[in-house]
Amino acid sequence: MRFCLEFDLEHNEIPLDYRSCILSYFKNAFLNYDKDIYEKLYHNDNPIIKPFTFSVYLGKADFGYKIISLNDKRIKLNFSTSNPEYGINFYNAMLKMRFISYPFGSNSINMQKFNIVKEKIITQNHVLVKTMSPVVLRKHDREKNFDTYYGFNEDGYLDVLRMNIFSSAKNFFDFDIKADIDQLEIIPIEIKETKVFYHGHKIKGSLGKFVILGKTYLLDYLVKAGIGARRSQGFGMVDLEGEVRN
Repeated sequence: MRFCLEFDLEHNEIPLDYRSCILSYFKNAFLNYDKDIYEKLYHNDNPIIKPFTFSVYLGKADFGYKIISLNDKRIKLNFSTSNPEYGINFYNAMLKMRFISYPFGSNSINMQKFNIVKEKIITQNHVLVKTMSPVVLRKHDREKNFDTYYGFNEDGYLDVLRMNIFSSAKNFFDFDIKADIDQLEIIPIEIKETKVFYHGHKIKGSLGKFVILGKTYLLDYLVKAGIGARRSQGFGMVDLEGEVRN
């Protein structure tokens, strides 16, 4: 399920780390909608892997040291999930937030429009996608509690990407998907590296277009739930540009 939300801003400056503000908005919406769902998603000792991703369209913007200056006092949020139950809960939670002002750093946002977006059906095993938010490839060292981020131009990126996909997707299928993920292929078409400010740090991400080759059920999951790591924190959202026939 895919949605598009449009927000008015009190003024035209937002924090550089605006993704954290969006997550705060989501948490507040679920807390007001259903405390049990909120506890399941965000507040227990072992938070679940979330089958969603989002991106924010800012329009023309000037990125400063801590602040982003916008040309317009409006932002657009795109949200996608592979789980219909989660999508329905998100829809109901967001409806209760419409026309309500909510803090957004030193600014505030107020949702004006909330639309369901028609999704494209995947029938082929090759798809061309375009990033809507940076794809983050993350390798975590548990012993050192340290993250290493990869770009699409670095050796080993595909292994890290497959690892990130398996880590999230295995929770949403009732059969072993490891072999299918090991066979996934990524062909970069137009990729550029970017640095994104998140939780006080700059992390590496990739933007552009690439072809994904794999089983149709996995392609459908990736387009709906996002690609790579930190998807539920506003990374890895893609738009299906088209199918590539053999």
